Amino acid sequence: MKRITTGSSSLPAFSEGLASLRGLAAAVVVVFHALLVFRVNDHDDVFKLPLNMDAGWLIAQHILISIFNGTAAVTLFFVLSGTVLTLSLARAGDLRRQEIVAFYIRRAFRLLPLLGAVTLASTLAYYLYFEEVEFVEATSWMNGYYKSDPGLKEILLNAAGWSHSLNPPAWSIRIEIAASVAFPALYWLGTRTLPVVITGALVLLMVMLAPGLSVGHLDTFLFAFYLGSLIPRWSGAPTQVFLRLRAPARVVITCMVL
Repeated sequence: MKRITTGSSSLPAFSEGLASLRGLAAAVVVVFHALLVFRVNDHDDVFKLPLNMDAGWLIAQHILISIFNGTAAVTLFFVLSGTVLTLSLARAGDLRRQEIVAFYIRRAFRLLPLLGAVTLASTLAYYLYFEEVEFVEATSWMNGYYKSDPGLKEILLNAAGWSHSLNPPAWSIRIEIAASVAFPALYWLGTRTLPVVITGALVLLMVMLAPGLSVGHLDTFLFAFYLGSLIPRWSGAPTQVFLRLRAPARVVITCMVL
């Protein structure tokens, strides 16, 4: 595997395993959303299904929702995105103005065309396929979308990433765009000393856990991107620190994690 040398550290330039894991996480999210479309035994909310051992479909749905955990998968995807973006910036060498501008240009060319394509496909689907009908077999989540034809303002807002009304899962593209804007700062934090890295993590945790604070999911998933940015450089550090601890401390930490 080709590696990138930055100062005293050496980072992998590309990881097939990383790319495969991101693809797997994305596939899990797709299956998860598919499980939200239809009612199961006439139950509308798949997250509140009763556990009835005599109902095979209910048992199957519980198992599938557990395996294809969309929330966990999308979080993992954003963590891995942070790792990918870190490797991208590491390839540029020093984090100077021109490297940051080049990073933004690359991200724009990667994400904005995707957002435009999603908006165009969704708009065509609205006008050519979807109708204002209620599907009896569908959940209220599914029936709540794809009703009326969008106007020009709504289309432009979706194309710009300010709205995801045409295709609800497209909110994740907006998160990728917003996180990309903030990512050079996260990358810089990850290259500092361990106390600075920990301080950055604590600040982002406080933002994520602050009551009443909501920035369109960004307050939650920005921490995931930051964790991903730490993986290439710091993934071995926690293990080394853990192994240097005395046995009682290791037992306590292990019990807390479990």
